[in-house]
Amino acid sequence: MEAALEASGLLDAWVSASEGLTLPGHDTRAEAGLATTAPGPSLLDVLRPEESVPVPADTVTRILAGIAYGTTLTGGHPAAVSSDGASRLAPATGTWN
Repeated sequence: MEAALEASGLLDAWVSASEGLTLPGHDTRAEAGLATTAPGPSLLDVLRPEESVPVPADTVTRILAGIAYGTTLTGGHPAAVSSDGASRLAPATGTWN
């Protein structure tokens, strides 16, 4: 799962309590407002947001629920990662180990 999150750019993506976050230079941001809940298992089934961080837990929860998850890459959702290191973000797919 960590490899898939790294390959997709989600592992170290910035998450903000507000959508107005401007990133310095080149970086990746995950926008909770664009996350659509996955129709089946999601990262929320295997990860939980920390409660005592500056970003509200419900913001992280929405992002986690919007990323489909399985042992292999599942179909039918534009954002997905798998435990075998594969990822999909819209039309881009890839793998990492």
